[in-house]
Amino acid sequence: HYLDNSATTQVWPEVADLVREVLVERYGNPSSLHSKGLEAELLMKSAAADLARILNCAPEELYFTSGGTEANNRAILSGYESRRRRATGVVTTAFEHSSVLEPVQYLAERQGAQAVFVAPDGEGHIRRADVLERVDENTALVSLM
Repeated sequence: HYLDNSATTQVWPEVADLVREVLVERYGNPSSLHSKGLEAELLMKSAAADLARILNCAPEELYFTSGGTEANNRAILSGYESRRRRATGVVTTAFEHSSVLEPVQYLAERQGAQAVFVAPDGEGHIRRADVLERVDENTALVSLM
């Protein structure tokens, strides 16, 4: 049995079939103006519209990335940047994935962010009360696994 679904999860066969079709037959760059590129752009827009409908948001609110590390980096850096004029605090834990810790450290060292790390309790859990105790009017971002 495979028990590491936090690292990667087997996709549904239908998804694998569609991904294979796109990679082999519909492989255009969605930024290109030729027919393969235009087809790829339509596929991306269609996928974004479907996902936005499921998530009850606008397609423009979705960002597609290459994976979790890029997504975490983008969320933390852009989330902080959008609020740093009003607040500079970042609350997280010391045992986050490096894709969270490294941008938080960058913000603290290069952008003047006030990084606050919530410690786990004796059983390794982060308590809600401990997080809320560290969130104040200067908190720009909270990132917890």
